[in-house]
Amino acid sequence: MRDGNTLISGDVTNITNSIIYFGNEIKHINNYRSQLIIKTIEKLKNHFVETSQYKRAVGKLENKNSMMLVGCSGIGKTDTSIMIANYFIEKYGYKFRFVRCPKENDFQNICNLIAQDIDEKEILIFDDFLGNTQICNSENYFDKLEDFIKNIENYDNKKFVFNSRKTLFEAAKVHSKKIGTLIKVNFEIEDLEIWTTPEDKYRIFQVYCFKNEILDKIKNLFVEKIWNDKTVEKIFGHRNFTPFIIGVAASDCRDAEASEFEKIFLKNLNNPEDIWEKEYNALNDASREYINILYSLSDSFIEQSIVDECYENYIKQLNKSPDVSLSEIHNRIKALIHYDNDKIEFIHPSLLDYLKNKISIASVNNIISTAVYFEQIERLNKSYIRKIIMQPDFFKLHVLPITYNLNDKTPISFANSILIQYLKYLFEFEIEDKDYQPIVIAVLKQVLEFGPVLFFYNSSNILNVFKLNYDFSEILSNNEFVKLLFQYANTDNIWNLVELTINEDENGFDFKKMDSFIQHQVEYSLRDIGVELLDCWIEDNMEDYIRDELEEYDTGEEFYYDDVAQAVLERMLGDVDVELGKEKIIEAIREYRIYNINVENMDDLEPSDYIYDTIEEAVIEFNNR
Repeated sequence: MRDGNTLISGDVTNITNSIIYFGNEIKHINNYRSQLIIKTIEKLKNHFVETSQYKRAVGKLENKNSMMLVGCSGIGKTDTSIMIANYFIEKYGYKFRFVRCPKENDFQNICNLIAQDIDEKEILIFDDFLGNTQICNSENYFDKLEDFIKNIENYDNKKFVFNSRKTLFEAAKVHSKKIGTLIKVNFEIEDLEIWTTPEDKYRIFQVYCFKNEILDKIKNLFVEKIWNDKTVEKIFGHRNFTPFIIGVAASDCRDAEASEFEKIFLKNLNNPEDIWEKEYNALNDASREYINILYSLSDSFIEQSIVDECYENYIKQLNKSPDVSLSEIHNRIKALIHYDNDKIEFIHPSLLDYLKNKISIASVNNIISTAVYFEQIERLNKSYIRKIIMQPDFFKLHVLPITYNLNDKTPISFANSILIQYLKYLFEFEIEDKDYQPIVIAVLKQVLEFGPVLFFYNSSNILNVFKLNYDFSEILSNNEFVKLLFQYANTDNIWNLVELTINEDENGFDFKKMDSFIQHQVEYSLRDIGVELLDCWIEDNMEDYIRDELEEYDTGEEFYYDDVAQAVLERMLGDVDVELGKEKIIEAIREYRIYNINVENMDDLEPSDYIYDTIEEAVIEFNNR
């Protein structure tokens, strides 16, 4: 990556003709029916403990089509999810799909696949669906997730299991109130950290000791009174007790003296972050560098060929001469990696936590300086993007492809472009240097000429750039471009587009002179403003209505939460002053200087879809006080 050589006008033709491109191709991609998971089920059958939490989860999913497992890293969320799926596979003949760390396009993919055979019995697992080590920071992701959750109840022949770290679930509820409410209302939630019986822990301990051939030695420790109740309490009562840590500790004991067992178990329990230290340090330098590069690329499954490509560029650019071949590296890292056909990922999320703090600054800088994919820089040091975004070599970076399943037979992979990332971070870093005007316009033209881009990607990453201080007349004089922009605009950026594309007179913007497709989008956005006010009024006042509604039931009388929620909503809609919403719309019309628009067409406001779920959740909480 060249330093200090910024783009100039003469580079435009070279960049747009030779470096920047959009492409698409038909290729085989993951259809969410993974052979690895089938193998995992067979392995788990030998040592999975059907805990009380597991049995409760199965029972809940028997009566409802969606549930969520939460807990800390290593508590067994993935294994429990997979074995819940296995229960429905074996008992009811369900098919099985598995989605690891879903991206926003995965939700549309699943909907497309489900639609191919809506009557087929399927159980779907969304593993670490809020993120692996931190929540997804894309608003578009939460919008897609919200839409998906709302549709779940319409799939009668499907079962859905979501799992997440508890810390990420709590963070997501703060980040998106809608998602928090939708999950609490639509999902049965099982907290795997709440151990119901001590017997569950004993059985987990026993199974892993048996698996690692140390169970007889453990029994002898009790017979010889070397271990006692105090020892048991230290291990079973430890705050970090999880199946994963117990499994690792039992494995560490295989080649140790029995007298060392207590020390080994407590060392792992007291320092869970050090579990991977031995495996990582046992690697040679080349293998550690390969692992670091994998970390820079993805939290979940990725094509091994992509990691190989990045590693080979790394050693080439740095003039390294590794002492082992690439195939030997693949062999040496097996203890840390899951393999699924031609894809690889880290064997456990806790390894990602370890690497986050382990990779040195020097290694990070080396990976960034030799990066092949933009994601490597974005994951390791986002602030570095500002430094390189106006350098010619920025446009030579690849971006990981985005895939879509239209159905099981015709998955499509779009060769994602660095253009999207360029526009996204141009806005995020507020770069408004007029010297780069030709580059900005060239990039926008290239993006908009590929029409589907605003459908397949987060359109805000493109539309927000129009808020920057550049001359966009060349783009906005193209009617097809303008139509595309308005089609995918939202309430955050549509008014900026109006100002840029509509001629203003002394009164403002004449609604009647706008093209019909712009009129439609403007009316839609204004209606959203009124709906938002209606939603806020309902949320602010619903507790009084809930109290009044519940007072009509005798003490101890049974009732259904959804019936109460529906009655409360109907009462509130009967009492709400719709004029408040209309007044808010009128305020927006004045603020954005739009005239000749008929506000009377917008007096039939209805609350957002999530409001009913919000009321039902409030009813439950109110009744449980």
